[in-house]
Amino acid sequence: ARPPDDSVSLSWAELLARVDALAGGLAKLGVHRGECVAIMLANRPEFHVADLAMATLGATPFSIYLTYPADEIEFLITDSAARVAIVEQAFLPAMLEVRDRLPQLEHVIVVDGEAPAGVLALEEVEGSDPGFDAAAAAAAVSPDDVLTLIYTSGTTGHPKGVQLTHRAVMFTARRVRELIEFPAGSRVISWLPSAHIAERMAHHYIPIMYAGTVTS
Repeated sequence: ARPPDDSVSLSWAELLARVDALAGGLAKLGVHRGECVAIMLANRPEFHVADLAMATLGATPFSIYLTYPADEIEFLITDSAARVAIVEQAFLPAMLEVRDRLPQLEHVIVVDGEAPAGVLALEEVEGSDPGFDAAAAAAAVSPDDVLTLIYTSGTTGHPKGVQLTHRAVMFTARRVRELIEFPAGSRVISWLPSAHIAERMAHHYIPIMYAGTVTS
């Protein structure tokens, strides 16, 4: 593991620019409103960029637990009908094993290190469609579009994807703020798995809504 540092530090304006640039690149790959996209990333800044880029398109990002073997990943990719997966090097072998079995998985994007043959590097995708109108795409998103899937643990059978809409997440975040004050300059640490709703709410959606600082 890398020691903590500030090698990636994004202001809100810088985050928006990267989110819009990646949204355009994903749209160029055919990602559209209502489509599910898989994320297999540890707690790192690229998670926030990727997840928000998909939300901008009205697509539905969902996270995969990092301990899942290829068989479990294959089930989630099949169930969600995901055509695109965004991963980091540590989990790339398992995702490529799944792609060998599932032709539906058209694009695998790696966020770090060298991209092997047949895999896209994040920097290739981000900014690849500079004319893309991200604001128009975001304006077309409905409150009842599905913002994310949270897959159950599957202890008594196969995991089931729980659909959480933009409306539901916004309602929850507002309700939380009625109970907990978030002063200006609030800071949180992102450390739980993003496949769990606690991580997404406490260290992703809520700080975004209330302009907190997230440290991975």
